Amino acid sequence: PMLLAGDEIGHSQQGNNNAYCQDNELTWLNWDETDEDLLEYTRALIKLRHNHQTLRQSRYLHGKDIDDSGTKDALWLSPAGNEISADEWQNPETKTLGLLINGTAESLLLILNAADGDTTFHLPDSEPWGVVLDTARPGEEFAVRRLDAPKIDIAAESCVVLAHHHGKDHHAA
Repeated sequence: PMLLAGDEIGHSQQGNNNAYCQDNELTWLNWDETDEDLLEYTRALIKLRHNHQTLRQSRYLHGKDIDDSGTKDALWLSPAGNEISADEWQNPETKTLGLLINGTAESLLLILNAADGDTTFHLPDSEPWGVVLDTARPGEEFAVRRLDAPKIDIAAESCVVLAHHHGKDHHAA
C-alpha cells in the first residue's frame, strides 16, 4: 500500500504533501488524535491484501496472456462485462469500470462506481464470485458473501472487490 506515516491514523498534514522541511505540528504525529476507525479500516485493507496473492504482484500488469488459453493478467471491463472499448475510455460519461486481475490461484475483480447512482455490473465469468470488499456497507465492508447471480448492483460512489478461486466453489477472504 502507498501510505505515508500517519495516513492510517488520519494525520493529513493539512493537505501538504511536500512537508519535508517542516519541523512543527504540521508533520508531528499526534497519537492522542488517532482516528481509530480509520486505523482499523487500514488494518483490514492490509489483511485483505495479505490474504489475496493476486493483490501482491511482483511485476507490472500489462494485459498480456498468462497462459495458452488467452487469459490476460489484467483486463479493464465495462459494466456489460466486456473489455472496455477505446470509445468508452474516451467517453466522459463512463463512470463505472472494473479491473479484472487474473492470477494462478484466483482472479479478482475491482469495480469502481463513480456515478451518483447505482450501476448493474455483469460479471465476466459464469463461475461463482464472492464479495470480499464492499465500501457501500459501513461496518460490513469486509463481510464475505457469495454471489450466485451473473451480475451485481454496485452502489453509487463505491468500490467492490470480488474474488473467484480457480478450481474451488467457495470464496474465502
